[in-house]
Amino acid sequence: MLGEIGFRPVGGVEAERRDAVVIDDRDEWIEIVNPARRPVDLSGWTVDAGKAGGRYKLPRRSIIPAGGYLVLYRGQSKLKLADAGGQIRLLDLRGRAVDAVPYPEIGQDASIERSASGDWQPSLVPSPGGPPEVQ
Repeated sequence: MLGEIGFRPVGGVEAERRDAVVIDDRDEWIEIVNPARRPVDLSGWTVDAGKAGGRYKLPRRSIIPAGGYLVLYRGQSKLKLADAGGQIRLLDLRGRAVDAVPYPEIGQDASIERSASGDWQPSLVPSPGGPPEVQ
């Protein structure tokens, strides 16, 4: 499932927040999380960022360990995330949406993440590849 989306990064400016992740304009990212107790193989699945954002087909051996994370950075996936908001979808091998999240415009150098309760909320401390900062 989708876990966190980082967009509107501040290019070349270091964050002054404690424990913050510093990102630049090439480091937009989409995090996929595996909450299951077994590894999941997403080889051939697709992440869809809409018409302007593009699609990225996950390569062979895209295996997420139990409780693990897979982070797709823009430099790798070429997905472009709209600063004004948009929608991200995770599509299975048959092209069916397994998960989707509309995301709003948020402040720079922030992210939107799924909380432990399943709700999506803005986060001022991006945490790609780690547990959510919001509860």
